[in-house]
Amino acid sequence: KNSEERRRILEIVREVIPAEESYVPVYTLWTEHYGNSSRSWYYAMGITDDKLYVVPLYIAGKVIGYDKSFVIPKNSLGKIDSGKPGGPVRYVKLYDQNQKEFLKFEVNEVNTKMDKTMPLNIVQVEEFRAFVKKLDEWKEQ
Repeated sequence: KNSEERRRILEIVREVIPAEESYVPVYTLWTEHYGNSSRSWYYAMGITDDKLYVVPLYIAGKVIGYDKSFVIPKNSLGKIDSGKPGGPVRYVKLYDQNQKEFLKFEVNEVNTKMDKTMPLNIVQVEEFRAFVKKLDEWKEQ
C-alpha cells in the first residue's frame, strides 16, 4: 500500500502546502490521445476546505520531481464537474468564473504502473474518498 512512489507524492505535497493547513493529498493525472500518440500530465494535489493546491509533477524513470505549484481558491471557480459519483475513478473538470475550463484531471483509488501514460503504483483509497467528498461539498456551495 505505501509504495515508495506514494511516499514521494506525500513528501512533495508536504513541501508545498503550509504546515498549518489541514488537507487531503492525492495523486492525479490526465492523458490526451492524438491518433497514435498521447500526452500526459501528472499532479500531486492537496485539497483544504477552501483551496486546491496543484503541484505539476515530472516523472523520469524512478525520479519524481515537481514544478512550481499553484493554488486555486474555491471561490475563484465558476463550476466544478466532478464526474459520476460512486466507483473507483472520477474525471474532474474545473471552470473559471467565465465558464472556461482551465484544469482537468482524473483521480483514482488505485493507480497501477502499466505503460508510459500510467507510470506510478499508488494506492490511495481513503484519500480518494475524502478528496472527492470535499470536491462534491464544494460543488454544493
